[in-house]
Amino acid sequence: MTPYPNYPGISKRLRAVKESAKPYAGTVYRFISPKFSTPADVTSGLGGLHAAGRWNLKGAHRISYTSLTPETALAESLAHVRYFNLPLPHALPRTLVSINVQLSKTLDLSEGRLRQRLQLGIDTIQKHNWRTANQQLKEATTQAWGRCFFEEGYEAILIPSAASPGNNLIVLPENLNSESLFETIP
Repeated sequence: MTPYPNYPGISKRLRAVKESAKPYAGTVYRFISPKFSTPADVTSGLGGLHAAGRWNLKGAHRISYTSLTPETALAESLAHVRYFNLPLPHALPRTLVSINVQLSKTLDLSEGRLRQRLQLGIDTIQKHNWRTANQQLKEATTQAWGRCFFEEGYEAILIPSAASPGNNLIVLPENLNSESLFETIP
């Protein structure tokens, strides 16, 4: 896989906004396959090691895609099936899980001013075709950003959903500090 060519520029812009990191606390949601619905599976982020996503290359680091509402989580869950025009039953069954988060270092990219400072447009966030880039054996723009978020030690990124109105919280479990919380709600 060819790394994104302007990664040093991304890294420089991200380091320039490090003071923008804030705590984040709340409940987030995921719709997942029942076979991966144990509390450990839900929060491990291991799925990112087995499959590429908008914000990660396959095998790069652990990452957990969550949403701020159940509706956004459902739209995200269905996006893959719809992208490949698969019959809806291929998306089912799914289990909705609630996750409690208390994080100290979150970057809120739902804020337009912060995106401007980073030179990261909403179209790149929501419409960049990372799958096409990967098929061409290239790291997608959004995946380069995800790699940089991870390397700069962010615990999570709050980001507009590409699948529906609403926001997602992309959690990087390997970066959680000892006081942070990322656990399913029984």
